[in-house]
Amino acid sequence: MKKKVSVSQVKKIFKKILRKKSKNTYQLLFINSKKIKFFLHRFLVDNVFFGKQRKTLFSETKGQVYDLEKIYRKINERYFDSRVRLPIMWFGNAQRAVRCSRTLGYYDEEEQVIKIHRLLDNAYFPTYYIDFIIYHEMLHTICPPYYSKAGKYLTHHKKFKEREKEFRQYHLAIEWEEKHLDAFFVLKKG
Repeated sequence: MKKKVSVSQVKKIFKKILRKKSKNTYQLLFINSKKIKFFLHRFLVDNVFFGKQRKTLFSETKGQVYDLEKIYRKINERYFDSRVRLPIMWFGNAQRAVRCSRTLGYYDEEEQVIKIHRLLDNAYFPTYYIDFIIYHEMLHTICPPYYSKAGKYLTHHKKFKEREKEFRQYHLAIEWEEKHLDAFFVLKKG
């Protein structure tokens, strides 16, 4: 019988682990990090993420305009038959000025989480564009990166790009992005 564990209980456990400053604790976490990550991931999958009320341990998914969890579920059902099982969260500071590039979203393979930049939590960005960004990041789990025969690390390879175009509003999202590139650097939340 599985013991039900709340998100707050898991957070308390991690805070206790992180507060300990003994060398042994850090050495144990460092030496067995892959094994610990595996067991931690299994624990979270079994106890926190995939119950009837899927919750994320990392961050609130509701923004001021968009609810990442709601969008994630819709896309997961429509395009992936609800097979993608990852938490999703906001990251970054929408107010921070950026000069030359900005990451709008990414799939963190090590943490097994999808992260979407807070800049996108703004009514200026159309819903279909937010949907596309989340779809793109979810696609990384379905079409993982690999090394080519020449030794090049391919993230957005041919199969990935083909699947990306299956997004119903792909052309509309790409067109909107190209017309509004300046918004990624100067837009202020509000």
